[in-house]
Amino acid sequence: MAERRLTMDKVVGYPRVFKEVILGKLAILPSELLDNIISTCCDIQTTVTSFSLVNRGARNAVDESFAFQRVSYYAPDALAAMLRTQAGSFFTLEDLYDTLCRSSSCFSCGGFGPLIWLLECRRCCMPCLRSPELLPINEYAATKVFGVSAATLAGLPVVCSESGWDEYLDFRRLLSFTKVRAVAVEDAGDEAQLMARVNPTAQRREAYESYISWRVITDKKLHARWMVAAPQKISNDAAYMYPRQARERWDQCTTHFRSINHHVRKWKKKNESAVHELL
Repeated sequence: MAERRLTMDKVVGYPRVFKEVILGKLAILPSELLDNIISTCCDIQTTVTSFSLVNRGARNAVDESFAFQRVSYYAPDALAAMLRTQAGSFFTLEDLYDTLCRSSSCFSCGGFGPLIWLLECRRCCMPCLRSPELLPINEYAATKVFGVSAATLAGLPVVCSESGWDEYLDFRRLLSFTKVRAVAVEDAGDEAQLMARVNPTAQRREAYESYISWRVITDKKLHARWMVAAPQKISNDAAYMYPRQARERWDQCTTHFRSINHHVRKWKKKNESAVHELL
């Protein structure tokens, strides 16, 4: 039946007619103003996953948006990451376009920034992304470390992790530690009151000091990030265990083959000398 319906569209006398679709009250707006609303007034998640699905007119309006055209053509992976992690709910198409086009430098070190820090929609480089300053913290851990409620953190940008991306099998809501700390200071009143809130609990104080000092502790039991932070640092031993083992195996294979070739050459040379002696 599906094949028959597809062929019926091509039969003379049954033309496929598309009804004219309009945007309702939005149709009276100039195209420039509509483009400005789509690019700067609506977040990416609303624009792409909600407004564009209203009808073909809405989809055409989004497709004709200057910011959407440039981002979807030159940086589709960045747009997909924003949508897949739901970080697009906190930023607009204009924010992402400005981040990509304003400068190519990392916001932290000033070097070339080929990556986008989703929690702040800013360019960064791989070394800075691995640094403790950009280590995110999950929402549950933030409430335990700083003693703030989930409602206090409601306005902060959140990145939803993939299910099973690490040893945790559930989805996780990750926040910027710097922004969480700033909100906690504002909620407490000042830095002194925040420390007074943190210090009474030994576990909270240990976790907080580990985040602030950014010291690399080899003992995992003493490393507070293993208790509260997510994800783990990319540069830790666990993250590079498999690649390192793979490199070691390849090195062993290469050494083995080289030794084999060496012995083969010695055997050939020995046989050649024996043949010459017989002749």
